[in-house]
Amino acid sequence: LVAKDSEIAELKQQLRSMKQATDDEAQAYAQDLHITEQEYKHTFEETVAENEMLQNELEETVGLEQELVAKDSEIAELKQQLHSMKQATGDEAKAYAQDLYNTEQEYKH
Repeated sequence: LVAKDSEIAELKQQLRSMKQATDDEAQAYAQDLHITEQEYKHTFEETVAENEMLQNELEETVGLEQELVAKDSEIAELKQQLHSMKQATGDEAKAYAQDLYNTEQEYKH
């Protein structure tokens, strides 16, 4: 009977030791999970901040592209105006030369 009591006491001690080891492992696992959760949260926050920065850069780029298109349109319009002015100036010069020639011809007669 004493041997059985001793064996029971030993088994209870082993059980307590195993329970303590299991509790320690569970605590370490919970701590690891908490650390991992914090790392993921930090990574997520960094990703959100980076996405916001990229969104701002994209909006700025779109704005600059729109300005560039407007400037290209303005340049094309100014080139067209310049071409029209050159054409008109050339036409005026031709008309003036023709008038000069006609006047010269009239004076010769």
